Amino acid sequence: MLSVFLLWIAPGLENHAAEAEVDAAGEPSDEESAQELEPDDSAARAQLLNSAAALEQRLATLNQTAGPYDPARLEVQQDLARLQQELNNHETAEQLLSDSLQLARLNYGLYDESQVDILKALVATRQSLRDWEGTDAAAHLLFQIQRRLHDPDSVEYTAALLDYSRWQITASRENLLLRPGSTQAIMAIRELIQEQRRALDEARQRQNASQQWDLLNAIASTEIEMARQYDYQRLDDLLLNEPRFVTETVCRLVTDGAGGTQRVCYQQQVNNPDYYRSARRERVNQLERARYALMQTADEMENFSEEHPGFTADNEAEVAARLEEMREMNNELGRMVRRARLRSW
Repeated sequence: MLSVFLLWIAPGLENHAAEAEVDAAGEPSDEESAQELEPDDSAARAQLLNSAAALEQRLATLNQTAGPYDPARLEVQQDLARLQQELNNHETAEQLLSDSLQLARLNYGLYDESQVDILKALVATRQSLRDWEGTDAAAHLLFQIQRRLHDPDSVEYTAALLDYSRWQITASRENLLLRPGSTQAIMAIRELIQEQRRALDEARQRQNASQQWDLLNAIASTEIEMARQYDYQRLDDLLLNEPRFVTETVCRLVTDGAGGTQRVCYQQQVNNPDYYRSARRERVNQLERARYALMQTADEMENFSEEHPGFTADNEAEVAARLEEMREMNNELGRMVRRARLRSW
């Protein structure tokens, strides 16, 4: 199976999939997690609790004086959500942020900038809760809003795309949302690469070296994930021209009642050997295409390091490490192609 090179992933998410396998009955509650603070942290915890109580009182006052839909509640609710996060009360924080999101949309419209910080916090909170579908919904909505707020050729749009890509790659790599190798999973990765490529063209037009490098890293990680998805494909996921079963005529001699024999023929469905040969050939071709795409990206990264000597000098260790990882990954994909040639279904 494809080795995972952590070229470019969302910080703090590497172990979420393994942690998600823990029996829910054995997971501590928010209150128990908060109580695990060391004795030296008791003063800090008390201060957080006092601050949270003060904010809750402010919300109660606002509710009486201004009503439950007043936008003045937004800042207070977000501050309280941050405190609840620090206290490991993630479910409480998630509810506060969800309420804030609805309040912002009610007061300022569906795509107002006021939702950006709320959604960023909501993504982080739902990750803490290991609510992957909820995280994905918040991440999608966040990116939709940012796409409306920023032009496709802007620095801000590229930054938003990079954040969105980190989540998408992690969700795909950890199999958090879709079955690996499914048509939906592969299409999502393909569309992400196309979006990243468009952003890279714009970054080159702007001559933004830092974002070019970040996008090349993002594209490389996404292409590696594409190869992994190809390697997970089932027979039913492949779109092949050959039918899986063919009909053949079978004849045999049977005895008749008079002691003689007669030839009886009938038709039956059997596995089509060409179907399995076609499936193996398609998988090999897909992996070869993924490897070729990664080789092209590796060449682009090499060229980038030569064309931007200032950036390369300032980030010498990182650039060298990434280029070496790309070479290793290309070798790994070569081994995957060779294994695919020998693999049977």
